[in-house]
Amino acid sequence: QPFLQCCFNNPDYRGFHLAMVEDLARNYPLDGVFVLPHERFGPIESTLIGGNLPTCFCAHCVAKGEARNIDVAAARAGFQRLWDFAQRSPSGSPDLSGRDGALTEFLRLLVEFPAIIQWEKLWVDSVLEYQRHLHQRVKSADPRLPLGVHVWQGASWGLLHRAEVLYERLAECADWIKPVLYDKP
Repeated sequence: QPFLQCCFNNPDYRGFHLAMVEDLARNYPLDGVFVLPHERFGPIESTLIGGNLPTCFCAHCVAKGEARNIDVAAARAGFQRLWDFAQRSPSGSPDLSGRDGALTEFLRLLVEFPAIIQWEKLWVDSVLEYQRHLHQRVKSADPRLPLGVHVWQGASWGLLHRAEVLYERLAECADWIKPVLYDKP
C-alpha cells in the first residue's frame, strides 16, 4: 500500500493548508483557530503500528535530509528492515518470538541503522516547523486570534511519540495546547 499521509515538506501541501487557514483567520469572525496537524505517528511508529510502508522519501524530504547530512540510502535501507521486522507476524505487529525478543531486535535495528532515528527527527522537526509557520500566518492575519494545538492520544500513550512531542516546544507556536487524555475504544 502507498504512504497515506500528506508530507509537511511538500511546498504545495504546506502552501495550500497555510493559505486556507490564513484565509479563514483573515476573513471570518473567528473566536480562535484550533489545528490538528500532529494527529499521526512519525515514520517509525507509522511503520510498526500503522502498518504503512516505510515513510515518505519524496524529493522534498530527500533534499531536506541531505541538507542535514542524513545518509538517505541508509535511512531507506533501515526502514526497509524495520518494515520486514514489523511484517514477520501475521497481525502486522513485531514478532515476539525472535531470539532476543522484539524490543532488543528493534533496538538492534536502530543501532545498526542510526539514520532511522535521524529520519524520524527530520519528520518531527518538519511538523514543528509547519506549526510555527501556521502560528505566524494566523498571527499576521489577526494578532489577537488565539491559536490552539491538539496533541493526539498517540502522544499520551505511545512511548516514542510521547518522547517526540514536547509541550514546551509546542508552546512556542501556540497560545494553548489541548492534550487528548483518553485512549481509543
